Amino acid sequence: RFKYRVKTSQINLEITETSVDYDPEITDRNISGLHSMGFRFSLDDYGTGYSNIRRVVSLPLDIVKFDKSFVDEMDDPKMWIAIVNTVNMLKKMDMKILVEGVEDERTLRRFIDLGCDYIQGFFFSKPLSQTDFLEFVNKHKTGRDFGI
Repeated sequence: RFKYRVKTSQINLEITETSVDYDPEITDRNISGLHSMGFRFSLDDYGTGYSNIRRVVSLPLDIVKFDKSFVDEMDDPKMWIAIVNTVNMLKKMDMKILVEGVEDERTLRRFIDLGCDYIQGFFFSKPLSQTDFLEFVNKHKTGRDFGI
């Protein structure tokens, strides 16, 4: 447990929306137990599964990751209403929001302006090897290269 001197609060376990509903009783027990030990949780692929909102908000989540489908459909006025209200709801519950699949500056700006906490996607980088990743991080430490 202490071999690497990493606190449990520094570990964020990522679960998918569909896995949360696989066996709700066992899932709740495991997540609650790990959360009480200090582990943090992110819900990946939010918006792709069929779990009800009551179920999602009852979990001890720190970050909700919006699936790329939110980005793909953001120009649909009805979908944008759903996105805005979902962001507002999750923020009021003190959850952080990560948006996946951002590929251009226009999309980046829309989600930053909406108050989303984290953005990921090809706008910043394609997947990288470990060596290329370390070089990338050293080159772009401030984020100013991305206009943020």
